[in-house]
Amino acid sequence: MSDPTLTIDALERWVQFGAHWRLVDLSHERAVVDLCAWTGETVERLESEDPELVRYVRSARSSNPQQTREEPR
Repeated sequence: MSDPTLTIDALERWVQFGAHWRLVDLSHERAVVDLCAWTGETVERLESEDPELVRYVRSARSSNPQQTREEPR
């Protein structure tokens, strides 16, 4: 059994189903997010080193007031 993969499609589907995701860590090379239930409880923590996903998370974070405004490392 392989680890679940963090993808842009997976994040967008998660939100479409009424849940949300929370940024845990973001650097130039890696993004770590918590997939959260609508109650705010963390369901799963996933990470990716895919450059496209890192750019997506950085962009989505900047348009989401719920996310912190930390600078990438």
